[in-house]
Amino acid sequence: MTLEVLLIIAFGGALLTYIFGKISPRLRDIFAVVLSLVLVIMVGFLYGKPQKEVFYLGFLGFPLVLRANIFSWFFAIAISSLGALSVIFSLSYMEGKERLNFYYSMMLLVNAAMLGIVFAGDLLSFYIFWEIMSWSTFLLISYNRGRALSAGMKYILMSIVGSIAYLVGMLSLYSTYGTLNMSEISSYIASASHGYILFLLTLFGITFGIKNAVMPLHTWLPDAHSEAPSPFSSILSGILIKMGTYGFILMMYGIVGLKLLLSFTHGVFIFPYILSILGAITIIVPSFVAILQDDAKRLLAWSSIAQVGYIILGISVGTNLGFAGGVFHFFNHAIFKALLFLAVGAVEYREGRRNWN
Repeated sequence: MTLEVLLIIAFGGALLTYIFGKISPRLRDIFAVVLSLVLVIMVGFLYGKPQKEVFYLGFLGFPLVLRANIFSWFFAIAISSLGALSVIFSLSYMEGKERLNFYYSMMLLVNAAMLGIVFAGDLLSFYIFWEIMSWSTFLLISYNRGRALSAGMKYILMSIVGSIAYLVGMLSLYSTYGTLNMSEISSYIASASHGYILFLLTLFGITFGIKNAVMPLHTWLPDAHSEAPSPFSSILSGILIKMGTYGFILMMYGIVGLKLLLSFTHGVFIFPYILSILGAITIIVPSFVAILQDDAKRLLAWSSIAQVGYIILGISVGTNLGFAGGVFHFFNHAIFKALLFLAVGAVEYREGRRNWN
């Protein structure tokens, strides 16, 4: 099985879910669940099978590349598993609500885009999947309209800023090295000046810091978590914000390389140290803010920001143990926070409220 087939099934299934919903809501629900479980099985079979393939040659003259390794598989199995749980939970939670064809197709589209991100082998593919994820997330955050729409607008405006920063960095790399292939860039960048590496780290740091909700780029997250449907809140907190973590790891370890990253300073700027400080602040401040909340979803939202701080602190330390701890806590947090949001959704479904006042 190839990565191309996997993504065709994931994206095609999102579209078919909407079409099947026009025929029969029951057919839509069954198809959405089956598709989610099939993706878990397909990703599971990729374990221990590294791949690299060009899946499209002519997109604006650039080859689009997919690759799989144990690191991308680790993220992909979390994405597909939590996506399946959230779709199954939605069957009861979303019952009777309007625009369900749209809801299920967007849920599956977000999951497909995240799979595309972790399997992308070049910066352009990564950007395309990143944008699909961002805009479908905006539509799901805004699903309930009213206050949810303002929360969605805050999210997408900040995401656009991050996307612009990524686009500038990507174009700069192409103009400098003539390629967007990640493995090729990582071999060329060793000869880059410290100032240029700092420029790239700043741009990509903004992009991934916004999605990861690292302070002070976190302001979109509490509103988005509290206003989104609970099944999607579990994905949003459990896995989607960790796409920023994946981006940080990819840039720091996969492209720039830790040896180069630790070998230079630019004035007082040492990227791992600065990131460690931001991670520590992101741990402390949101933890105290969470204590003050009387809305369960907002409490979990602020807690998610704090937990992201632990992950960022671990991966920025620059040791094997720190990296392993950060990545392990990504998986740990994805499981328990997704389940907490689903539990709050179950309480809200039964009691009609989620605060304790």
